[in-house]
Amino acid sequence: MLNKYRVAGLSEIVKNRKIYSPTLAQLLRDDKRIAAKNLGKHLDKINSRMETRVSLFREMKDFDDRHRYRWGGKLAGVDEAGRGPAAGPVVAASVLFSPVTYIFGLDDSKKISPNTRKKLFCLIHRYAESVSVAIIAQEEIDKINILQATLKAMARSMSKLHTEVDAFLIDGTM
Repeated sequence: MLNKYRVAGLSEIVKNRKIYSPTLAQLLRDDKRIAAKNLGKHLDKINSRMETRVSLFREMKDFDDRHRYRWGGKLAGVDEAGRGPAAGPVVAASVLFSPVTYIFGLDDSKKISPNTRKKLFCLIHRYAESVSVAIIAQEEIDKINILQATLKAMARSMSKLHTEVDAFLIDGTM
């Protein structure tokens, strides 16, 4: 069925991720051409990664919805960066989205590529109701310890949000 199409054209469609289709992957795997079969396997991997991302997205949405029901509609997320390195500041950010705003692909920054991180940064700032960041310098960390500096950065970022919040969801353990 697909043998009337050039593999290069099919590859371009898959490469540009214009189609996520198990049916197309099966057709490619059934094709007699080795390049088409390999393209079908590649598309299977893309589909699998997409299914994983959709599943994670649903879990995160369900988590948020459960907590909104429990504590109110305005939930802000809080997270830190820089707690692990031996030197440098600790940074905490707080973000508030409306209950109907979900950014697909949003995950722990350590699990995503730098390029995806940049794209998500732009989306967060575009669609968030409020974003705040707080930084605690290394000199202060040395005086109060990393845990206290992390808590201080988180508290500062939470207090700097420009809107009232019903509850904060803090990533990690204290």
